[in-house]
Amino acid sequence: MKKILVIDDEKYLRSNLVLALGFEGYDARGAENGRQGVLTASEWLPDLIVCDVTMPDLDGFEVMTVLRQDVQTAAIPVLLLSGRNEQRFIQNAMRLGAVAYIAKPYELEDLLDAIQKLLSG
Repeated sequence: MKKILVIDDEKYLRSNLVLALGFEGYDARGAENGRQGVLTASEWLPDLIVCDVTMPDLDGFEVMTVLRQDVQTAAIPVLLLSGRNEQRFIQNAMRLGAVAYIAKPYELEDLLDAIQKLLSG
């Protein structure tokens, strides 16, 4: 069973995505902020991380930077979610090594399809 970590400070979005991923057959966990997400990722070693960009404390870009500096988490693919759809944000995400960048609001089915494709390829 593939493990997915969802890092998002918006409880409703995080909880719903974790629940939906569970229904899809994934082992999903949530983290309420970037610091907790980095800690959970290093302990649990998920197959994929879905991470919001705009969060207090550590934002999604900072989460990726920290993950890439740790040998254990450096290769974990990260899909970033954000309400910001400016080209410079997307370019920064890709430069930092994100495997995908999806703008909020998103359709759950589209996000689940993207996750399935990322984990099957």
